[in-house]
Formats: sequence, structure tokens, C-alpha cells
Amino acid sequence: QRIENYQAQGYGLDVGVLLQSEESPMRLGINIENAIAPEVKFRETTETYPQKLHCGLMYHAFKNRKTFNYLFTADLISQSDASPKQFYGFEAGIYRLVFLRGGYNTASFEQSFGAGIKARKLALDYAFLIHPYLGDTHRAGITLRF
Repeated sequence: QRIENYQAQGYGLDVGVLLQSEESPMRLGINIENAIAPEVKFRETTETYPQKLHCGLMYHAFKNRKTFNYLFTADLISQSDASPKQFYGFEAGIYRLVFLRGGYNTASFEQSFGAGIKARKLALDYAFLIHPYLGDTHRAGITLRF
């Protein structure tokens, strides 16, 4: 990092694992961010990045169907210097072309709703986020896979 004429560097390590099976509709992911936390010293002050534990569970119902399929997600983020945060999501896929989404963040009470269209290598996504304190946000994205 660089602040004015001072600079510092540090090295850290993140560790993660994703458990999945082709036969199972469930996936479990676990990640430890800053398992070895970097320390950065500017002049007299040393900063250590906090450890974060990310756990995610996904259930993909009817994933082999061509007409309709559903995706449910639950995520937990626990940080060494903050309260745990929970996130929940839902996606309904229609003919693997149109996707409707919803989500909820328990830490900020933020709700989100969105939609997406996917065709071969191109995807278009839109989301509308409702935050009780910061107001509403619109997000749009274009993805090109190659």
C-alpha cells in the first residue's frame, strides 16, 4: 500500500475448499480469508488484516430440467473483529435462458431483486437493491464468456 510518501507491503494467505458432486444438488464452500494475516507497517503503526470465515451452502433443485430449475443459497461471514453476517438468495431459471433472483442481507437488512438473460456466451443482468439507510440502488452487468 502507498499513502503519500510512505509505502508498505505484507503477505498473507487465504485458504478455501469447495465440496460438490455431479449427482448431488448441494454444494458447500468454506474459505478462510487471511488465514495467515498480512501485517502492514506505516511509520509507527502496524495494521493486521482481520480473519474472515466464509461458509456457503447451495441447493440446486431440478438442475437437470430444461424447463424450470431453482437455486437456493445461504452464506455466513464471520469476521474476527465484527458480528457474523448472513445472506440468503433464490434464483428461478426458466428454460436456462431467463433468471429471476431475490436476496436478503441480515446485517444491513438489504433486500435485492433482479433478473438475467443468458444466451450462449452473453449474459445480461439487472438488480435492484433496497437498503433501509442508504436508499435504492440499480446495478446492471454484461458478461461475455470466451
